[in-house]
Amino acid sequence: MKITPLKNVSLVLMAFCLMATSCTESLESVYEDKPIVESYLYVGKPILTKITRITPYDANAPKAEDDINNLTVTILEGNQEITLQPMGDGIYESSADFKIQENVDYTIQFYFNKKEVKATTRALTKPKEFTQSVTSITVTAFSGSFTGGMPDFPDPVKTNWSNPENDYYLVVVENTEENPDAINDFGDVERPARLFRNEPTQTNSYDIRAQQFQYYGEHRIILFHISPEYSSLYKDSGTTSQNISTPPTNVINGLGIFTAIHSDTLLLTVNKN
Repeated sequence: MKITPLKNVSLVLMAFCLMATSCTESLESVYEDKPIVESYLYVGKPILTKITRITPYDANAPKAEDDINNLTVTILEGNQEITLQPMGDGIYESSADFKIQENVDYTIQFYFNKKEVKATTRALTKPKEFTQSVTSITVTAFSGSFTGGMPDFPDPVKTNWSNPENDYYLVVVENTEENPDAINDFGDVERPARLFRNEPTQTNSYDIRAQQFQYYGEHRIILFHISPEYSSLYKDSGTTSQNISTPPTNVINGLGIFTAIHSDTLLLTVNKN
């Protein structure tokens, strides 16, 4: 079992980047055994959390006696407190009948290395008034040859949503075909991913250009309402020396991300000319 913060969407790579940078802190820093929290709360879904620990450069570095698979991990929802069940491999789950509610604050807490590890996030509202300018576009294949000139591309697909509070949003476009037909001839080059995305934005619109699509067929346009900490994780998930020494985190006495996500989805068909 593994955590997938965006089901069927490769934004899980963000969490991987975070964990990777967390595990490679600056050589000059003093090693301290810390937990890494990876938890994405979906409104209407139970809680699934993964807890690991950073890996020291020195195999002889002192480690806490805590068993990463046998921690007492609790979630606070208002005045209610629930204890997550350990499932092995650092996975902790709530019961299936426990569901995340929007506009509610959630706090995760547990003890590790004699310190209280804690993080808080708010479960966000579903995106409102999410619309698209068209439900299908037609794209001409481009073989890489300029004989006859460049193909004509349709106008961008305009997506809009309500954002009076200037919150953060992220648009992901994913091909849902089992064996998608490629728009262009990739030759011997590895086929590109079935999805693409914009960077987190505080605007209320995003234009999807036809040139961004790699495959024909059915697509999902997913609008994620994300928290500021998730936005920071996305923006700071590069490989600069600053990221290596100070990975973004909202976890007190730990590393990682504890955040909430809510989304809405539209459908788009990319037809062959």
